[in-house]
Amino acid sequence: MRNYILKFLSIIFAAVMLSGCSVIVDDVSFRMERNRQRRQFNSFMKDADEALCYNDNSYFGDPLMDSEFYRNTILIDYDDMRVGFLFNSIGDEFYKFKLQESEPILSENVQAVAELHSPGATLTTFYPNEQQPHRTTAIQLETEDGRFFTAQNLTEPDTGFVMALNLHRGMTPGEEERTWAEVCGKPRGHSPYGVLD
Repeated sequence: MRNYILKFLSIIFAAVMLSGCSVIVDDVSFRMERNRQRRQFNSFMKDADEALCYNDNSYFGDPLMDSEFYRNTILIDYDDMRVGFLFNSIGDEFYKFKLQESEPILSENVQAVAELHSPGATLTTFYPNEQQPHRTTAIQLETEDGRFFTAQNLTEPDTGFVMALNLHRGMTPGEEERTWAEVCGKPRGHSPYGVLD
């Protein structure tokens, strides 16, 4: 009987140890991914030409990734035709997408539309289907000279699911780029929405 109890306790101890190791590995992996995203964001900020806030109901007390942005933000680099999304989901996240010149996307599943400064005209995102209006499957940037640049079939790198960028059907990014004082009634540092230096 004593041997069975010792075996049982050994199995429980091993299970607890393995579970603890798994949690540590997951935490390290999570932190490495966040650090990688932070580096990408800092690099992208050097080239970004325009910034649009979105999901105006989300206004964070601390700036996202230690930047000047206190709200979910779309960043655009017109020179390299890239779009970046800085947002808070489970912690701060940043994803960037390279756009390729193409024909316009012909889809009725328009998720969000934003007016842009020159040389841009409009930025449009699309959702995959009626069951997932909160996920973003494609991005389209139209320039003022009528050309289209797109990224399609967007998926999350770790899960393979269609991207979740904190965008929702019916949004107009950049429409309500209010200051911290306007949103919260008290002064805060400058948030660089619109054309960037």
